[in-house]
Amino acid sequence: MWGCRSSIAHGKAQGARGGFVTSPKRETSRALAICTAGSAEVLSPGTARYELVEKLRTLQSAGGPHYWSVDPEQELLTVHRLSAEGYVTALTAGVGGAVRAEPFEEVAISIRALFGFDEADR
Repeated sequence: MWGCRSSIAHGKAQGARGGFVTSPKRETSRALAICTAGSAEVLSPGTARYELVEKLRTLQSAGGPHYWSVDPEQELLTVHRLSAEGYVTALTAGVGGAVRAEPFEEVAISIRALFGFDEADR
């Protein structure tokens, strides 16, 4: 979660660099880290709907500026950016070249390497 330093207090974001929130429907569930840069999630087939709908709403209400979803089944990286209207898709990338994804545009990220493909096997 991109170097968060924060604490949890009644499900509300705390700390100078971010915080933790819990889903309103799942007060006893594990906390979600919200960082200055954003959060990332590797989607699981059994929980992808929850992660892309409910968790995204929770992160949005906490003001998480970016949310990356990594889908190993579809081999896709999707970067969501928080806007005044809610999250918008800033980037969707499949296995291919390298991308410069928000908020880390300075770094080229190989989608092939992200999904465990050897770069030499092109």
